[in-house]
Amino acid sequence: MLDTAADAPPLGPAPLYQATPDAFLRQLAMGEELLDRKAQRHLLPMMAAEILAHRAMINDPVGQFLATSCVVTGFAKDRLPAVDLAEGLQLFCEEAGHTAPSFVTATRQIAQRSLRWRHPVTGRAFLRVKRSRSEYSGLRFTPDFQQRLALWRA
Repeated sequence: MLDTAADAPPLGPAPLYQATPDAFLRQLAMGEELLDRKAQRHLLPMMAAEILAHRAMINDPVGQFLATSCVVTGFAKDRLPAVDLAEGLQLFCEEAGHTAPSFVTATRQIAQRSLRWRHPVTGRAFLRVKRSRSEYSGLRFTPDFQQRLALWRA
């Protein structure tokens, strides 16, 4: 039986770069020839893709906001007004230590992402819907982020 939450096993598999033995990573870092050609053919492209995805998340606050503070369902019933998303992005940037965009810039960045962005895990997308006020369907905030946004607005 587990005593604390810290003793609980991690959810899901570890990222590939964490599950790879240190000796193998040292060989790669030193530029040594690998004895196992099969590992070289299969493991390196997967590690490179994972590292690039990690870098993209770090260097892309909008994508990071969408992936971590929102739930991208793809369902039309889940809707967020553009105003809420822009304010949410501003809060996320402040919390993450990024420069917070202006309201207009945040709105524009989210509109651009709605054209081609997909959630990195689920592959789901969201759409911009023009009504009297712009909103996005297929998207909602995580419950935790919804609470933080409400406190930030107060």
